[in-house]
Amino acid sequence: MAETGARVWTNTKMSDESRRVPDYESEVHQEIADRFGLLPNFFRLGPEAPEVAKSFWEFAKFGYLDSPLPAMFKERLFVYLSRFCDVRYCLARHFGFLVGLGRPSGDDASAPDSLDQALSLIDTPHPSGDDLAPSLEVLRARTEPFAFDSELSEEQEAAVFACAAHVFLQTDQAAESLEALRHACDGRAFQHLLVFLTFVRTAHYWTQIHPELEVEEDVTHLLDGHEALSRCVRGAQPSDAGKRASVVQRELDRLGEERERSELLRVTLASIGDAVITTDSRGRITFINSVGEKATGWSADEAVGQPIERVFAIFDEESGEEVVSPVRRALRHGATAGLKSRTRLITRDGKRLPIEDSASPIRVGGQVVGAVLIFRDVRERREQQKSLERQELQFRTLANSIAHLAWMAKPDGYVFWYNQPWYEYTGATPEEMEGWGWRSVHDPATLPTVLERWSRSLESGEEFEMVYPLRGADGVLRPFLTRVHPVLDPEGTVVQWFGTNTDISEMSRVEGELQEARSRLESILSAGEVGTWEFDVLQDVMRADRNLAAMFGVPEEQAQGAPLEIYLRAIHDDDRERVQSTIRQALDEGDTYEAEYRLRGDGSEPRWVVARGRVERDASGRAIRLPGVVVDITEQKQGEETVARLAAESERQRRLYETVLSNTEDFNYTFDLEGRFTFLNEALLDLLQKTPDEAVGKNFYGLNYPPDLAKHLQRQIKQCIEERVTIRDETTFVSHLGARQYEYIFVPVFGENGAVEAVAGSTRDITDRKRTEEALRQSDRHKDEFLATLAHELRNPLSPIASAVKLMHDSADDAAEVRQLSQIADRQLKQLVRLVDDLLDVSRISRGKVQLQRTLCGLDEIVRQAVESVSDKVRAAEHRLKVDIPAEPLYVHGDHARLTQVVTNVLNNAVKYTPDGGDISLTLTSVGDSARIEIKDSGVGIPAESLSKVFELFTQLEIERLSGGSGLGIGLALVKEFVDLHGGVIEIESAGHLQGCRVVIHLPTTAPPQADDIDDEGEPVAPSDRAAPTRPLRVLVVDDLRAIAYTLSRLMENMGHETLTADCGENALRVIGDFRPDVVVSDVSMPGMSGYELATEIRRRYSDTIGLVALTGYGMQADRDKALASGFDHHMVKPPDPDQLEAYLQTVEGRVRQDA
Repeated sequence: MAETGARVWTNTKMSDESRRVPDYESEVHQEIADRFGLLPNFFRLGPEAPEVAKSFWEFAKFGYLDSPLPAMFKERLFVYLSRFCDVRYCLARHFGFLVGLGRPSGDDASAPDSLDQALSLIDTPHPSGDDLAPSLEVLRARTEPFAFDSELSEEQEAAVFACAAHVFLQTDQAAESLEALRHACDGRAFQHLLVFLTFVRTAHYWTQIHPELEVEEDVTHLLDGHEALSRCVRGAQPSDAGKRASVVQRELDRLGEERERSELLRVTLASIGDAVITTDSRGRITFINSVGEKATGWSADEAVGQPIERVFAIFDEESGEEVVSPVRRALRHGATAGLKSRTRLITRDGKRLPIEDSASPIRVGGQVVGAVLIFRDVRERREQQKSLERQELQFRTLANSIAHLAWMAKPDGYVFWYNQPWYEYTGATPEEMEGWGWRSVHDPATLPTVLERWSRSLESGEEFEMVYPLRGADGVLRPFLTRVHPVLDPEGTVVQWFGTNTDISEMSRVEGELQEARSRLESILSAGEVGTWEFDVLQDVMRADRNLAAMFGVPEEQAQGAPLEIYLRAIHDDDRERVQSTIRQALDEGDTYEAEYRLRGDGSEPRWVVARGRVERDASGRAIRLPGVVVDITEQKQGEETVARLAAESERQRRLYETVLSNTEDFNYTFDLEGRFTFLNEALLDLLQKTPDEAVGKNFYGLNYPPDLAKHLQRQIKQCIEERVTIRDETTFVSHLGARQYEYIFVPVFGENGAVEAVAGSTRDITDRKRTEEALRQSDRHKDEFLATLAHELRNPLSPIASAVKLMHDSADDAAEVRQLSQIADRQLKQLVRLVDDLLDVSRISRGKVQLQRTLCGLDEIVRQAVESVSDKVRAAEHRLKVDIPAEPLYVHGDHARLTQVVTNVLNNAVKYTPDGGDISLTLTSVGDSARIEIKDSGVGIPAESLSKVFELFTQLEIERLSGGSGLGIGLALVKEFVDLHGGVIEIESAGHLQGCRVVIHLPTTAPPQADDIDDEGEPVAPSDRAAPTRPLRVLVVDDLRAIAYTLSRLMENMGHETLTADCGENALRVIGDFRPDVVVSDVSMPGMSGYELATEIRRRYSDTIGLVALTGYGMQADRDKALASGFDHHMVKPPDPDQLEAYLQTVEGRVRQDA
């Protein structure tokens, strides 16, 4: 037994053979086996619904195997979560993957965990309640989100696992665990983590509804050998089962209570004074109260089911641009959303109603399932709102200008704003500080006290004051005096909190700054960013409040008695003369004064202000006073600049899009509401051979489209406009390019008011695609026909073989009958082998793997062998075969076997497709440097339209079916490939049906061999010819199929050799020492020790003294190379050719006799 700390299996890369699933299994199973290194029983479930299994596998790849999360992280988390599954299968199987029984997360590059590491995932208690706090803190303390592109520390991984399990189990701590994970992970990793949890939950459910699921043998063996592991995996049901049941019951009770309250909620929403609309998670309306119906002009029946933008269409009243609905923001961010800009609602009758709105998400079980929108008419409150907005802007500007750290919080303590000095001091970002992020800059030693004091103030609504340290960007903790004041509404309810933090490390300096900040704050709260002044015209004295003095940089002691010139100096040099002129004009002849100008900044950007005043005159009409105000309008100016910039960018984008549309191969265009072209890109103009001036403003009739097509297209444009729908269709159009097929789309273009303003269209040439689709359908039909023919061709020889075997069993005492039946079976077996060889040739040719074994070949001998091979068929059909071979032999440098196959295939076709008693001729002649082989028959012939297809793979001509012929449609394709490989040419001719056929083959000839290379019969000498040795050999036959081992041993015993059989590699090694074989013939695919491993072990023990023959059903060159690399001397494909086997044994016998 392995040590507990060791890895169970360090080699997760398995051979193709060990991963191969049976032929009857689906391709999905094969893919699963390739990914995991084995086929888990989990994926064998549901064979009656393969589409379900396939879809489940696709989900497994997306959510688990192909997820970018690290492989071992996913596998460890899978094991951790499987502790909570009532069925033990997932825990056992994925524990096996984790320690090396298969591939963790389908990754063969990951090193497995040791048993101790894996056991810790099961033994470690799952933290909950207060025990979860350390894990939450680890995740919340992350400053850089996990991207999972590197290994997590042990502490980090434990924290992720603990929180992920609470989300997975939907416990009471699921919500805070989810937020902690969201904070710690970057967006992409977080989404993939949630998908992974979803897949594990689905997998657990799948095992629970399949009680027949059993743990695989490899994992069972592991558990049987490790007692501690077995107790953990096979032990009692998860301890959290009862807790999860309680959670589920509480949730069900809560849902029941919510149903009871639903009717009360509906009545409440219908009766309140504000307009209320609710939507589902997709933003479609589910409810609208009577106030909402009156405000929008939509009845409830009409509004329900509509997208929120259809009923609640809003726009910015300053820019006129559409505004994203707050419902969309609430659904997207899961938080209350309201519009900051000035908005108006477009009612159904076209009125534009100024509104105030907000939307909040509707949550069920922590998930956003919809949103509620509340809005009201704010025309009466607009002026008050403007004043409040100015005060807010002035306040924030002042707050950012003070030296103190300042912030504002909601009534529950959620901080939603900090001034700029806060960020400058802490070095933090707004995202880090929002909400409760301020805790990260506190001293951990004083933080609990701060939280306790702050909680008391939140509960009581009382002011908060305390001195505590805050950490600066330089890492230094400094003492701050913190004061927090509640902001109350008229009823005395806290509506927000305003807090300041004052550095008291330099108390004397801070005291002065604090007093100045308080004074400025009082001015801002009373007047916003507005400075007031009064100009005594007669005395040339300006009296200003402190805010105005500060804006113009006038010392406070001069604010109540400085000449006008002091203030004019603060105006920007480019604006000063204009302002002076405006003042003089107002004093001389006007009643009011107004001017916009810039104030010079001290090293900063100038600020824009607007000054307004009214001239006061005495009884004689002389100007004596000019009181007024100055308002900071910097942000307004910046907004105007932004609008101008956006307008310019919009125009640039328009030109860019028009350029792109004009340079694409697709036809892009637009129509007006009368169906007339308003834009055509260059591609469409080229097709129509028109200029823009000739085409724009005309409809399809005006552009000379065929009348029927023009009528159809104009009707579709009208439908697109009236029904507000997208139209997709296809058509054929004839142009100077010829008849082409096109697909097109018409899309309505909506304006701001929701009405259709135009129609946009795009057309694509799909002629080539249609042709490709037709070719693919034709190819699919060829495949189906080939498979049907292959099944027929394989069954044809199997039927007589089966019958012959049965008859031989019944006629065992009749030697002549048995001999005749065995000859029949042998012929049919050779037919099967020929079919398989032909298919292998097709495979080799398609992959370019055919290699010719070139020698000097006599064509006369090749012709004679081909004629001999078909002689039985010729006699059976009573054909008259005439063969004409020249007296002088012709030679080619080629592959004797392949050339014999070429001539034989052509002769076979002539015999097959010639009616009985027909005439066939074969003529071999010399033409220049080439040999010419002509084969003619009087058969069924080939139609002229089919001649071009006869050399295509898997082609069955109709004439073959009509004549009763059969075959796979690969014979002539092989013939042409082999002739081409020899540098030859093949031609086929026929005058048509029942007119016979003529095939001519041209092959380049070579010089005849020298006299020494010619045998007694005039043929080139084969170097391997030798006399057959006769010494008996000891042959060990190894095959797990006893029928094969028995028949093969009997075959070699009939050759005169002594044999012994073994049914596996292990047994072969046990008997080899006593039997001392000369030759071992072994299957390569056996349970346990494979034939390759057996050959390697024999070579290690006995060197090269034993001949080794690999026997396999795999005949590709890669299979031969693998056998030879393992130690085999020879490679034979099942069923072995007896002559080849005997020839090999004779070779071994000769070597053994020579060694003796």
